[in-house]
Amino acid sequence: MSEKRATKRYRAHVKVRYGVSELAQSGITENVSQGGVFVRTNDLHPRNTILRMDLTMPDQEIVSLIGRVRWTSRAPANAKRLGGMSGMGVQIVRFISGLGYYIAYCQSMGAD
Repeated sequence: MSEKRATKRYRAHVKVRYGVSELAQSGITENVSQGGVFVRTNDLHPRNTILRMDLTMPDQEIVSLIGRVRWTSRAPANAKRLGGMSGMGVQIVRFISGLGYYIAYCQSMGAD
């Protein structure tokens, strides 16, 4: 199967707070890219939901953005008991703050 993404993904575990109107839910990223993030969470939102998200980067810098849920993955009940977790792919629509920081972070993940 060919890769459809326009930007490279990088494995990164970053704390995320998110929600439609309030930052009421939380999760952790599994991977990040300049175009989006995959958030591990059991608090899923329907496809096409617009979310406000705050990412707490490793040095505690906060990156705030607006994203759109592109897809979700719900782990089966038996997988949850074994530590598996659901999640959602979120496309970045626009940054509220931290655009330059986030881009630099993604670029640094690809540095050899």
